[in-house]
Amino acid sequence: MEREPNTFECLQNPSPGKSYWHSCSKTQICNKYGPEHFGTHFRPIKSDPEYLDNWVEKLNLLCETHSNIGFLGSSYFIGMIMATTFVPPISDIYGRKSIYCTTMFFSVICQYMLITSDNLYTSTVWMFVLGLTWPGKRVTGLNYALEFIPVKMQGVYV
Repeated sequence: MEREPNTFECLQNPSPGKSYWHSCSKTQICNKYGPEHFGTHFRPIKSDPEYLDNWVEKLNLLCETHSNIGFLGSSYFIGMIMATTFVPPISDIYGRKSIYCTTMFFSVICQYMLITSDNLYTSTVWMFVLGLTWPGKRVTGLNYALEFIPVKMQGVYV
């Protein structure tokens, strides 16, 4: 997720007629341009064999702090832990099928929003909400599936 391109080109004299691309470094980009100018004032060299098209470009992670990038991944697990405390008991009250189907629906919505998001902070929120759906899919879903398996065969599946 965090793998950054190795080589970049920066636009020299970004004015019509006299501009050209030249080699530059990540440090120069972060000091001079900032991530909001991605593609207009600097770009990765895509012909580099080490180039990888990932969230670094999509979410403008090139100049972000490591803590902000790390929180993107951590937010999923924070959502998992938080929802594990209340989703399984709710499924006992309202039924496993309804909770399972609801969390699957929200999971699809969150995944779509993650795919279409182009902002680190919005993606972090959707990653957190996606984590909230985990217990409904995994814990409640497993218990719901076990209801259809004979008791003597449940040990084989668990």
